[in-house]
Amino acid sequence: MIQLNLLPAKEWLFKNWAIVALVVVSFLYFKSCQGGNELKSSLVASKAKQESYLAIAKTNEDAAVFYRTQANNRKGKIANLEKEVVDLKASTIAVDNKTKERVKKVQNYTSQEIKKYYVKEFKYLDIPIVAAGLVHSDSLNKMIITVIEKGKGTAEKLQITEKALTKSEEANTELKQANGELEKSNDSFSVANDNLEKANKEANNSVKIVEKSLRKERNKKTFWQVTSGVILAGASYLLIVK
Repeated sequence: MIQLNLLPAKEWLFKNWAIVALVVVSFLYFKSCQGGNELKSSLVASKAKQESYLAIAKTNEDAAVFYRTQANNRKGKIANLEKEVVDLKASTIAVDNKTKERVKKVQNYTSQEIKKYYVKEFKYLDIPIVAAGLVHSDSLNKMIITVIEKGKGTAEKLQITEKALTKSEEANTELKQANGELEKSNDSFSVANDNLEKANKEANNSVKIVEKSLRKERNKKTFWQVTSGVILAGASYLLIVK
């Protein structure tokens, strides 16, 4: 069996313990200083998180503003379309009044005016005038013209009503799109606020990391000031005595 003789090593340690102590103290002190690197790494990681949260918040805030602006622009267009619908509906009343005026005048038409009306409305017709008026009696022709005029008024109102319906549908479509954009805007603002809160929380976390590190460093500094002072003083004394 191989036996180790540790006596020389013990004697060397006993004689040179001051040097060993200096080396150990220096090594431990160096290790304690590495806490600064850990703090730096923690702060760098925290800053990266904050910047990421803030970037997401900014992107969503811009999107929210964009959607809200789009919605507001549509509101102006909707207001114009609704005004057009109101004006078109009002114009149908004007058509009714004009139709009534034309029908009223027809009742006073002479045979010549009746013929002129037919010629104007039906240019291809050659309607002869007889002693009693036209081929039909004046009263019957007036009834026919009245129906024609009322039909013309109805057709005009129908065109206006169709146009009003189209404008109304456009306004409803714009309103739906505006509401959708407002919903997107609210969602984007919510995401932005969430990420701002996360960034703020991470900033507070950075402060806590620094405060904790400072407390730790103060404790270390006090301990090493006392310990290393005693060891170094003793070691220096012994080295001088040697």
